[in-house]
Amino acid sequence: MAYMNTLIYGNSGCGKTYSLRNLDPKTTMIFSGTKKPLPWKGSMRDWTVFDPKTGNGNLVYSTDYTYIEKMINAINKGARIKTIVFDDITHVLITEYINRSMETGFQKFAELAKNYSELFFNLLNLKDEINVVVVTHGEHDADRYKVKTVGKVLDEKVCLESLFTVVLRAVNLGEKGYKFQTQTLNDVSKSPEGMFEEMYIDNDIVPALKKMQDYYGTI
Repeated sequence: MAYMNTLIYGNSGCGKTYSLRNLDPKTTMIFSGTKKPLPWKGSMRDWTVFDPKTGNGNLVYSTDYTYIEKMINAINKGARIKTIVFDDITHVLITEYINRSMETGFQKFAELAKNYSELFFNLLNLKDEINVVVVTHGEHDADRYKVKTVGKVLDEKVCLESLFTVVLRAVNLGEKGYKFQTQTLNDVSKSPEGMFEEMYIDNDIVPALKKMQDYYGTI
């Protein structure tokens, strides 16, 4: 089981990716389902596309399950990376859905759910020394605000947020700024009792991870 595993979800423009700004580029690998620059000043200086020939870089842009799995397994065997982030992971699912849009029938959605959930399982089964942060979009259903998916299989059979102990919702509180919501307000946000003192905390994954580590007594 990965060291500390955290799911961040929310609307576009609510600071999900920006919350990664203080991670150490020397010990972090960011995967992304979309090829766009990280949204903070100077990001292109510290964060560069991974080169498999040299082993240099800390950004992997891909929606290919096979390549992503290969990279994750390689990182798990190494010692340099202490935190893996998968930003915009929703786009991995959406890309496969679009590529298979002409297919009909339940089997397609079953395979979509299998491939996507296995990616989550692979991330969460990394060695104990690696933190895992997954960043995804959210959506409203009939009852609440939840993690965005395609079809009903993932919601009914897997329930992605149930795989994580800590689920933080990125929100824009106007004059109070961008925050993480730590407990449910008709959504799927959650954290163990006493881990965070407040409903809303700073939009910064680094102190949030430190709080988790302190809570469990891992450092």
